[in-house]
Amino acid sequence: MRSHHLLTTLLLATLIGLPATAAVKDKTKGLPPASGNNIPDVSDKAMKDAKLRLGQSQGRLERAQDAMAKIIADLHRQAETAPQLSEAQTAIKQAQSDYEAATAPILEKVRATAAYQKALEDKKAAAQQVQQLQSEGSADQDQITKAARIVLDKGRAVTQLETAAVTADPKAAALKQTLAAANAKLLKLRHDLEESIKTNPQVVDARKEVEQAQSELPPVQAAYNSELEKYNTAVAAREKAINDSSNRPASTGTGGGGKYMKKKA
Repeated sequence: MRSHHLLTTLLLATLIGLPATAAVKDKTKGLPPASGNNIPDVSDKAMKDAKLRLGQSQGRLERAQDAMAKIIADLHRQAETAPQLSEAQTAIKQAQSDYEAATAPILEKVRATAAYQKALEDKKAAAQQVQQLQSEGSADQDQITKAARIVLDKGRAVTQLETAAVTADPKAAALKQTLAAANAKLLKLRHDLEESIKTNPQVVDARKEVEQAQSELPPVQAAYNSELEKYNTAVAAREKAINDSSNRPASTGTGGGGKYMKKKA
């Protein structure tokens, strides 16, 4: 028992005499966090959110424009089937037919005259002169232009003979006025229909939608441009910081890796 007690005493003494095991040293103590390595992080969330809002705004405008275009097209199709428009078109066709029937013998008679034949030959000769000048390499543009004007003058002379003959005939002159009146009536009718479409309540409401969408677009576009500029500036700053840090000892932080790409509008 005594020897056992002595052994226990010696063991305790040995343990007490041993130096205490040193704690593991924390090498990261006192160092800045990973984000403190002067390499700024870049987030594109604000830019992407602004781009999404811009796309939505542009979509609203396009849909509003398409809706208005469809309404106008439908109203145009309805207008083309209007009875008064059909009647006006029929009146023009009849007036044109009557006028041509009345002027045909008059024109045939005048075209048989020596004066008309002379004027027609002069026109043909002038046209041939233009063709000859164009085929020659020595002719300049001023000569060709002058010859072309002569062709026009000769052509007017031919037309004047025809017009004078038709105007001299009372029946043909009256039918010409009837045709002109029918054309004017159709033009006025089409103008009135266009105006009625512009003031149609459906078109007015659709136009308001388009104008509203148009007014909302500029500030949204400006907001996106601003966020895009901020993002690109941040990317440039990050790239600069990365380049600057390449000349310094590498940090144990993990926040400096990776590249961001600049965005284009």
